[in-house]
Amino acid sequence: GYLPGTAAAGVPSLANAAVPQRDSGGKKRILMLISDTGGGHRASAQALEAALKELYPNQLEISIVDIWTQYSPWPFNTCVAGYAFLQKRQ
Repeated sequence: GYLPGTAAAGVPSLANAAVPQRDSGGKKRILMLISDTGGGHRASAQALEAALKELYPNQLEISIVDIWTQYSPWPFNTCVAGYAFLQKRQ
């Protein structure tokens, strides 16, 4: 099986990317992992980002990352495009 934080051959590990840290400016870093498949994941993450930045102005550095497209090996990194393709042809 595959354990979180370990990488299969040729797959980048997210072990260090997902750990909230402070950057040199003292801001907390937040990483939101989404699947950009048209179900509102990106819109929800962006709404959370806006709300957090309003609640904590100039205190956060927020990144929104499509885990499938950016960190998965082939053929999984084609899932988002494949899903969009199939959705249009229902």
